[in-house]
Amino acid sequence: IDTYVAHYTKLVKRKENIKKNLSDEFINLLFEENFDQEILNQKTIDKYYRNDKKIWDQKCEIYRKSIWGTPSYRELTLGEISLIFKAKNIIDQIIKSESLISLYVEDDAIPVFNYVKKLKKLIAVDISWDVMFINYGVGKQFLRKKLNKNFLLPGQILELPVPSSNCTEAILFKKNSAKKIAPFLESFTLPLDYELAYIFAELDLKVMTTTSPLFYQGSKNYNIFKKDKYRGSVR
Repeated sequence: IDTYVAHYTKLVKRKENIKKNLSDEFINLLFEENFDQEILNQKTIDKYYRNDKKIWDQKCEIYRKSIWGTPSYRELTLGEISLIFKAKNIIDQIIKSESLISLYVEDDAIPVFNYVKKLKKLIAVDISWDVMFINYGVGKQFLRKKLNKNFLLPGQILELPVPSSNCTEAILFKKNSAKKIAPFLESFTLPLDYELAYIFAELDLKVMTTTSPLFYQGSKNYNIFKKDKYRGSVR
């Protein structure tokens, strides 16, 4: 599977970890290293980024009924803008790829044990979907609340309600879905996860999540894991 990594080139160690952790003949690693925040120029930013409270509020209407409330308007950081540009490039590459399904990961993503076998199984599942989150995201408590479930059975694939996102460290995209998403990324206002949630809602895409994550966000502390113990446990 073509696996596109949104990589910030200053974080050399992350690239080394990704190469080591995703070293498998099934994984075709492709690094997206353009648009680091230090080399972004204002002309490029202004061409795509709409720093407009009215647009922000309009796109965030999908959060109005969310239990977490509507995200407050703010200006995006250069790091957030950089990530969206990298994701935009990756979506364009997915469209050009011959693969019908591709994997997007961020450079701090850490796979669970036996992730390749689990990934193959997920891809082979005979259900209809457009986008699938295969990450831990904010955590299982967040996912339970989002799905309105008291507990989650391992190995389930469930549809995410609108607003349908859960961080962006590991996502499966179908090629046909990428073709629909790409035009929307020609103009953005929100951070990547919020922007994608807005796009998914506009396109009425079927967005799924697995209850057994295949990737964790390595730069996030999930409390129950110490960083060193955590890194060892997922290998």
